[in-house]
Amino acid sequence: MKKIFRNLFPALLATACAFTACNNDETSDLQPSTLYESIAFDLDDAILAKIYTDNTGTEALPLVVGEEVTLNCATTPSMDAVTFPELSWTSSDPSVASIENGAVRALAAGSTVITVTPATTNIVATASLKINVVDEIVEASAITISDDAEFTDETYGLPACYVGETMTLTASIEPAEATYRSVLWSSQNPDIARVDPISGVVEGVARGRATIVAEALDESGVTASHEIFIDQIILPLGMKLTGSVSERYSIDEGSATISFETYPSVSTRSQIVWASSDPTVATVDRGVVTFKGVGSTTITATCAESDETLPEGYSRTVSVNINIPAGYYNEHFRSETTPWALNSSHVSSGAKAQRLYNESTGEYYWLFTPYLNASNVGRGDIQHSGSKVYLESGNYPILCFRIDDVADYADFSYSRNINIDTSGSAGDAKYSGWIGGNNNKWKTKYKCSDSSAILVYDLSVQNFQNGGLLPAGTIGEFSTFQIKYADIKTPTAPELARYRFFWFMTFGSEAEMEAYLQDWSKQTGITYEK
Repeated sequence: MKKIFRNLFPALLATACAFTACNNDETSDLQPSTLYESIAFDLDDAILAKIYTDNTGTEALPLVVGEEVTLNCATTPSMDAVTFPELSWTSSDPSVASIENGAVRALAAGSTVITVTPATTNIVATASLKINVVDEIVEASAITISDDAEFTDETYGLPACYVGETMTLTASIEPAEATYRSVLWSSQNPDIARVDPISGVVEGVARGRATIVAEALDESGVTASHEIFIDQIILPLGMKLTGSVSERYSIDEGSATISFETYPSVSTRSQIVWASSDPTVATVDRGVVTFKGVGSTTITATCAESDETLPEGYSRTVSVNINIPAGYYNEHFRSETTPWALNSSHVSSGAKAQRLYNESTGEYYWLFTPYLNASNVGRGDIQHSGSKVYLESGNYPILCFRIDDVADYADFSYSRNINIDTSGSAGDAKYSGWIGGNNNKWKTKYKCSDSSAILVYDLSVQNFQNGGLLPAGTIGEFSTFQIKYADIKTPTAPELARYRFFWFMTFGSEAEMEAYLQDWSKQTGITYEK
């Protein structure tokens, strides 16, 4: 069976006209020419199976010196329907591989691109294929198979999909120098699961266990197998929530998972229809809510229609409200995915970051090591990147973060400058520079018993360096927001000036912050004082 190989260049559609000879007494009708609209490679499965994505990110066909293959192509319109049917074949490096009427011959190790175009027109429909030529075949020694299954079967612990749905298998081949980087796929149980021999896409046919085999293309006999489970679709008739949804979320948390049970309990969860009333605030897929912006949205889950009476507590439709207020932050680095990180330019200069966990307090934190310049002055700014920071001085004026202050280190007489540097706007007004107007201008500093410090800013009374006070009720959107940790003087090694960064939070009032700190102190055993 043949398949159409993807074009690497778009086709162009054009019409050309030819004029016939005429004398002074005669005129001629314009005779339209029919040209190629597109050209695509039409390759046998034996060739398609060997095409892989090489280390340059380009799809390529591997050949061995002396090997010959024929590249067929399909055209639109067909060759017998165009005015100028002749095609032109070229090789970008004829010393690596020659090409004549689609017949490729590998000549020397290297890479070349085979291109086919119409031969007689300058308005071109084009197809190209990269050829990587090697001196000899390097055989595969091992194959590892992975999958993108969305769930695991509870009975057998196997990667699973449902009847009529698909999963994709991917093969990794060792050694990295193996000539053929793709495999031939087959199913030992085609009545349970079918697999495309080239793409590795598995389709569920019937409920049961199936084994999919990947075979190396170099005739080495190296294979690997991957057992999967195909489950029968059972429509969910009802559902109920099993976990609470938070009153509010910080946009930096990124996502939230809605916990629920279905009726029947073995229902196919992918059959539940999920929707968000405002996708600009959050989207939802199979109960996982992904935050997109600040605001509120209603997440709705709808089960299949049925006249069956549901057990108590179950409903056909369940809705929950997701609230992501502007200005609210509650970042504790519980997830490895966070927009907070060392400034990338400082990392390039030698600064380092490590995410750690303190079992005694149950806290995650970042351990940052600054870089030192030629004068042994350290710096390691903490940057919020990838999304805006939203500040709102009316509802969440108290901004604080817990961090080590090197100026408090008992064994070293360090000096340093810490500030929050910003750039953004609120309405038509621009705000930038340091909150508080200068270095080390927090409103309050708490010292903690673990040698960390809590630095507190109050947006209701502290100005921005440029722009003044952020007005209450107006949302400030800041594309630049970083905790600058600079001018760390006297360290003789970067490790002596490293510091921990525990959390970044906002509160509606100092009283709300104080209530949180008291509860945090009880949970961790860490005390604090001004």
